[in-house]
This record gives sequence, structure tokens and C-alpha cells, in this order.
Amino acid sequence: MSFSEVYPDLLHELAALVNSADSDDSDSILVYFTNSVKIQGFHYKIGCVIITEYDYSGLPLFSIVRNIFVCKHVKFFVLEQLTSVYFEQRMLCYVVNPCNTFKIVRVIDLIYPWPLSLHNINGQLCVINSSGHVCEFIV
Repeated sequence: MSFSEVYPDLLHELAALVNSADSDDSDSILVYFTNSVKIQGFHYKIGCVIITEYDYSGLPLFSIVRNIFVCKHVKFFVLEQLTSVYFEQRMLCYVVNPCNTFKIVRVIDLIYPWPLSLHNINGQLCVINSSGHVCEFIV
């Protein structure tokens, strides 16, 4: 299955990211999918969670890795944005939901490269931000 069949809405974004002067045929881009990749000691797998940024109040914005692929020797993630529903103080985790918004990011462009695990706890998707710089206070 080709990238255009799996992610037709992201095809233009992919072309913009990998378009280079040495490319003879910009209409044909070879993409190799993989289930996992190890980069600079970090092991990323499909289904792991990445912090894409922190909002104005210091809370993390999470995305789940839906696909990993290599194009022209560059590693990319297809990320699905997660919305944080609330912070579960008893479990010290964020309850999140997928929001069906996808984007492509080059692995080398990640600001926060630490992969996190997504857990299903009592039917809710939860992320423990073990690499966070913000501490939630229990009141």
C-alpha cells in the first residue's frame, strides 16, 4: 500500500518536506514504512506518544505515532494529535483522546525526543509524562 493510499491528505505535506534540488522526479517519492526505529538511543515504535510542544501555561501537547517511514534517508513520523481531557491526580497521568488530526514531522525536528507510553486504564487512554519539566501539584 502506498503512502498516497494511506494518507491522501498528507501527500502535499510529504512532498514539501522531502522535495530537494537533487530530485529528478518530484512526482515519484519512494517511502519505506517500518514498525520501529532507534535514533540516538531512543527507541520509537508505532503507538508511542511524543510531546510536540508545551502550551502557554506549560502543559504538554501530546501526539501518538501512527506510522514511521523513511524517505531519502530521513526518518519521519505520522503523528495524530491527542487532546488532553484532564490530569488524573491519583494516577499522576494525563487522560487523552485522539482527535483525528494528522501531521508529518521529521524525527530530527522533534523538540522533545523522549518517547512515552500510552496506557489503557479503566477504558481511558492515559499518558504518564515521565520526561516533563512541569510538576502537577496535588491539592
